[in-house]
Amino acid sequence: MSEVLEEALKKALKREVEKPTVGTYYPSLLPSCLLRQYWIYLEGYAISLEKSGVFKIGELFHGFMTNALKSCDLVVEDVEKPVVLAVRHDDSWIRISGRVDAVLNVNGERLILEVKSIAKLPDEPLKHHLMQVQPYLLALNVRRGLIVYFEKRNLSWRIFEVPFDPKLMDALVERAKTLHEHLLSKTPPKPSRSWECKYCELREKCRSVEPKEVGE
Repeated sequence: MSEVLEEALKKALKREVEKPTVGTYYPSLLPSCLLRQYWIYLEGYAISLEKSGVFKIGELFHGFMTNALKSCDLVVEDVEKPVVLAVRHDDSWIRISGRVDAVLNVNGERLILEVKSIAKLPDEPLKHHLMQVQPYLLALNVRRGLIVYFEKRNLSWRIFEVPFDPKLMDALVERAKTLHEHLLSKTPPKPSRSWECKYCELREKCRSVEPKEVGE
């Protein structure tokens, strides 16, 4: 019986191989290591059960937040709202595409809401999350957003207000353009060499790239 239950749990967490389309880039990925994204776009990857479990925990927090919003007087205009920005790059266009967790209307003001589950509540919003929010604010013509962090251990939370920041938006667009150029030329970008490496499922792939093969 335990084997049947174990198989059911694995099946619930299993995800198909993901291979995004070159030319469409995602706010949730762009702030992270460009080399990791490069391999994902070229070869696709299957998410491990462990990482899939982390995503599932995040989905549970999203569900909790959605139910909390419904129980109060906040007006929820939309959830999981698709957002697309077209950016001119040389003689072509690239797309920045994502989904906003929720769009709220508070006393006549529209706000976007992003929910993040995290091991330890931060003292300030994390930079990659700040960058992720910028295209959502721009695309929806919203002045500010809210990032809600939930600590996984005990469901404590911390809320940060996030204004639109043109510099962060420009930085995100530049990363999209850089990634696009490397994908078209089939030249791997430099890895981030940061804390991301510790948790990256593609770190062995990264190590296989000789320094002379890695682009600027």
